[in-house]
Amino acid sequence: MPHTEYLFFKLDSIPVIAVKRKAFFTRLVESDTFFDLLSHLPSNILHRTVINQLSHTHNNQLITCRFKVESHFPSSRRGMPYRIVGTLAESDELLELVFFNPYASFLERSARENSTIVISGKLTVAKLHGVDRYQIVHPDHMGSLDTFNAWIGVERIYPLTAGLTQGIVRSAIDFVLAKLTDIPEWIAPETLTRFNFPSWKTAFLDVHAPQSVLDLSPMTHARRRLAYDELFAKQLAQHYFHKLSLKRVQAPVLVHHSKLLDSLQKSLPFQLTGDQKQAIDEVIHDITQSTPMHRLLQGDVGSGKTLVALAAALVAIENGYQVALLAPTDILVRQHFSTIQTFLAGMPVRLGLLTGRDKGLSRAKILKEIQNHDIDLIMGTHALIQSDVTYAKLGLSIVDEQHRFGVKQRLELTQKATQAHLLSMTATPIPRTLLLANYGEMSVSLLKEKPPGRKEIETRTISIDRLNDVVEFITKVMERGEKVFWVCPLIEESEKLDLAAATDRFADLEKHFGDKAILTHGKQKPQEKEDAMHRFAKGDATLLVSTTVIEVGVDVPEATVMIVEHAERFGLAQLHQLRGRIGRGKLDGTCLLLYGENLSFVARQRLQMMKKTNDGFELAEADLRLRGGGETLGLRQSGLPKFKFVDFAAEDPDVYQCYQNLYEVANEDAKALLAVDATLTSERGQAARLLLRLFNLDGAERLKRAG
Repeated sequence: MPHTEYLFFKLDSIPVIAVKRKAFFTRLVESDTFFDLLSHLPSNILHRTVINQLSHTHNNQLITCRFKVESHFPSSRRGMPYRIVGTLAESDELLELVFFNPYASFLERSARENSTIVISGKLTVAKLHGVDRYQIVHPDHMGSLDTFNAWIGVERIYPLTAGLTQGIVRSAIDFVLAKLTDIPEWIAPETLTRFNFPSWKTAFLDVHAPQSVLDLSPMTHARRRLAYDELFAKQLAQHYFHKLSLKRVQAPVLVHHSKLLDSLQKSLPFQLTGDQKQAIDEVIHDITQSTPMHRLLQGDVGSGKTLVALAAALVAIENGYQVALLAPTDILVRQHFSTIQTFLAGMPVRLGLLTGRDKGLSRAKILKEIQNHDIDLIMGTHALIQSDVTYAKLGLSIVDEQHRFGVKQRLELTQKATQAHLLSMTATPIPRTLLLANYGEMSVSLLKEKPPGRKEIETRTISIDRLNDVVEFITKVMERGEKVFWVCPLIEESEKLDLAAATDRFADLEKHFGDKAILTHGKQKPQEKEDAMHRFAKGDATLLVSTTVIEVGVDVPEATVMIVEHAERFGLAQLHQLRGRIGRGKLDGTCLLLYGENLSFVARQRLQMMKKTNDGFELAEADLRLRGGGETLGLRQSGLPKFKFVDFAAEDPDVYQCYQNLYEVANEDAKALLAVDATLTSERGQAARLLLRLFNLDGAERLKRAG
C-alpha cells in the first residue's frame, strides 16, 4: 500500500481513540482521517517548570516534581475535599494535593502511601496561621517516575470538545506524527524557493512542536506552507473541474436582437444605473458565446438585480429558448412573478409560476405547458428541479438568493438542460477575499449603485427596556398610514435563550393595535403566510409581527419602520437584509435595533456597524472580521468548505495581506500547472491529485456550474 494511503486511515484505528472516542474526535476535527487530525493545530503553549524546592516565585505556575506520598485524608463529609499530603522528594517540604468529588479508589491506586510518584499541575501558595501552605488542586498528572520527562518543558495546547482532554488529543496526534513520511511535492520549485517553504512533512512536524508563542503565528514558514497548500488545492479544483465542464458542454449561442430589451427599457419609469447597464452588457456578452455562462450577480439590497436577470431572460426568449428562475421561498417567487409581470405588461412573453403549493390538475397543467413550450419564463421554488419537470428548450437558468440553496440543488437545475447558461444572484454581499477563494471559477458582476428614489434608512439602537417608547413611536407611524415590521428571533419560548417569542410579542401588540397587527412565522402553512402578507400589503393590517421569514422577497413600499427584537442575536448580513425591507417607497425609513442586557463585545460592534453604514459590502467585510470566515454571511450553510489553515478574518493587517499574497500566487500556480498538464497526469500532476484528495476536493464536480 502506498504510504500516502496512511493519511486516509480512519481515526478509530488509533489506539487512544478506537470506537470509544471516535464520535468525539470526529466532532473535533469535523472529519475522520489521519490528515484531518493532523490539520487540528495547537492554539497555545504552556511551560512546565521542574522544581526541587518550593518557593513563592512558582505561585500560580505549572510545575512538575517528584512527590513522596505520606497520607490520604478522604472527604469527611459531602462537599469537603479529598487531600493527599506528602513532601517534595528532594527537599522534604510539605505539599498538598486537593481533589473535589474524586474516585477514591483511583487516587489510592495512583498515589499509594509511602510511594514516590511524578505530579504536575498549577502550584498555589496560601497563608494558614501565618505559615505558607503549598497546594496543587486537581493535578494534571500523577504517574510513575518514568513519566517525568513527558511533563517538563513546553506543552502544546489544542482546541477541545466535550469528552476529550489535552493528553488524549496530544497522544492521538503524536501517534500519527510518529510514522509520517514525506510525500510527492505539488508546489512548483520556484514557489518553494520564493517563500522558503519547508517540505510537507517538516511543516506538520514543526506546527505540532511549537517552542514559543512566536511558533503559533500564521506567519511562520510551516503555517504559511500549509495555508498555501489549502489555497492551491481550492484554486486547482475550481479551475480544473471548471475546464472539464467547459470541454464537455457547449451552450446555445444567443443573438442579441435587442427588440424585447429595448421595449423593456423604454417602458421603465426610471433610468438604469451605471452598474446595471454594465452588468447587462457583461451578461449579454456571456450568453452570446458558445461557452456556458457561469456568472454571479452580486448586488446589495435594492440594487436592481431582477432587472439585470430579466434582461438576460429576454435575450434568451427572443432566441426561442425557455428561462427558469429558481428562488428559495414561495413568498420570494411570487414577489418576482408580480414584479416581472408589471415590467413586461403588454409584451409577448408568456410567464408561468410553479411552487410546492401547486398540486394535482393545476400542477399537471403547468408541467404540460413547460414541456410544450407554452411558457417562456417559468418562476418557481425547488419544485422546478423535481424529476417530473421537463423543459422543451431551456437556454438560461437563473438562481436567486443562490446561497440559500445547497450545491446539489443548484446542480439539479443546471442538469435539466446541460447546455443552459447559468446566472446566479445574491443580495448577500460576499467579502472580496471569500468571493475570490470560493467563486474563483465564476465571472462576477457587481451592483453597488442604488436605483434613483431609494431612500436612506436611519438606524438606531435601543434597549429593550424602552419597549413602551417603541410602541408609542410606531403608534404615531401607523396613524400616518405607514406600515411597520416587527421581527423576533424565535416563535416559541426557549429555556436557554431569554428571547421574546413572536407569538407572545404578537399577543402583547394585538392588545394595543387590535386587528391592525398580524402574525406570520415559518411554522405556518404557505397559505397562512400568503394571506398574512396579502393583508399587510393591502393595508388591512399595518403592523406585521414576524420571524425572519420576511428577510427576503417582501416588497411593501408603504413600510417605513423595521424593528428587530434582540438584534444582538442576529448576524450583520441578516440585519442588513431585514433593514432592506423598508425605504422602498417615497418616504424615509427607520430601523430600530432592540438589544438586551450584557452585550458581548462582538454584538456591540455589530450594532455599531449597522448604525454607521447602509453599505452592504462594507458590512460584509466587517462581518468577516467579527464572525470569521467559516460562518460569515451564512456561507457555511451554502456548501462552502471551512478553511483549515487560512483565516480570512485575521485582524492583523500583515497576516491578512499574507493570505492575500498566498492566494494570488496559488491561483496563478494552479492555472500554470493546468496549462502544461491539463489532465494532471505528470509526476507533479499526480501529486496535485493527492492534494485535492487530502482536502476532499477530488470530487469537485460539485463546484462545476453550481456557483
